[in-house]
This record gives sequence, C-alpha cells and structure tokens, in this order.
Amino acid sequence: RTQRALTVLLEEVDCARRAIEFVGSSEKDLWYRLIEYSKNNARFLGSLLDHAAVYKVDIAGLINGVPEGMTIVGLQQKLTKITADYRFQVSINQSGLSCLEADHLDKIRRLNQMRRRGLRVKVNYKPIKPSSRNRTPRHPGYYAFACGHNIVAD
Repeated sequence: RTQRALTVLLEEVDCARRAIEFVGSSEKDLWYRLIEYSKNNARFLGSLLDHAAVYKVDIAGLINGVPEGMTIVGLQQKLTKITADYRFQVSINQSGLSCLEADHLDKIRRLNQMRRRGLRVKVNYKPIKPSSRNRTPRHPGYYAFACGHNIVAD
C-alpha cells in the first residue's frame, strides 16, 4: 500500500514536499525508493534538496546518488542552505546540552547539600512506668543524616 501511495505522489502529484512528508515516518525502503526516483529527475532532486534539512533526509546518500552529468539548478545555494541548517541544528543541540549539564550540576549540588544537613526526628515515646508527679520523662530527639549517621540531641 505504501509503495503504491508513494508512486502516486511521485508520478501523478509530482510534489517533493508531500512525498518527503509521506515518507518521513515510514520505513527505509520508501526512502530508498524516493532517492532512486530523484536520480532520474533533476527538478525533483532539486526540490528534494530544498526540503532535505527540514525533513532529515539522508543528505549524504542523496548527494552520493546523483549521477554524473546531471544538472541541478541552484545546487550551490541548496547545499549552502543545507550546511547552514545543519550548523544551526548543531548549535541548538549544544546549547540544549549545556543547559542540561548546568541543571544537572545544580541538582547534584542541592542533593549533596540536603544530604549533609541533619533532620530532627521526634520519636513517640511512651514510658512503661509513670514517674512521680505524673510527668513523662523527657526523651531526647534525634538528628538523622542521609549518610546513615544518627546523633542524639539532648
């Protein structure tokens, strides 16, 4: 079915953008079919190069598949745009990575700070024998640390 739909898009509709959108979420066989079709059609190949960066087309495979002697109008501008888009995507990824690293370091610092800080724990204490004057004996509190140490506080 998908092969037939791609054939209709390529031969009857003749729109590279729609063909790329259709193939975008499909298996690799359709990508190879699209690239093979573009090898015989210079105008379609030019259109495919225009939309290549947006839809994550295998640009290296596409360029390597161009037959010798095929003339593609505006090839230099198309390749320059692809390169600029790729560099832009790389810079966005690097910026996102640096933000994630900074956030990660902040979370690690906060975690370590919280682990070093003690937490006062009150223990419910019921005496076995009531003492004189009906007072409950004073029970010390505890400080618990994330590392497992406990300190008795008077």
